[in-house]
Amino acid sequence: MINKKNTGINPKLSIRIIIFALIIASASIFFGDSGLLSYLQLKKEIQDIKNRKTEYEKLELELLEKKDKLQNDSEYLEKIAREKYRMAKKDESVYRIIKNNSKEKKK
Repeated sequence: MINKKNTGINPKLSIRIIIFALIIASASIFFGDSGLLSYLQLKKEIQDIKNRKTEYEKLELELLEKKDKLQNDSEYLEKIAREKYRMAKKDESVYRIIKNNSKEKKK
């Protein structure tokens, strides 16, 4: 009979080491600083920033149009002066309507 020496690593132990290494690697892929979850979160933030940028660009266009109207359109300027600042022409009267918010009790 020939004696066989145990020269290799136990197969059960090597499988456990490989499984443990795979678990560690997959955890770092998903949960690490540059992992998949961080990537998805950053991608969502980028999309949110792009949406806000689009909204601000629309607002900027509206404000530029309003500025242009205020500088060049005398009718629009007069309309704003009448509505917002309650201004009137020389021979006009401005009436202010005051709403009474208190409710009277019925007896």
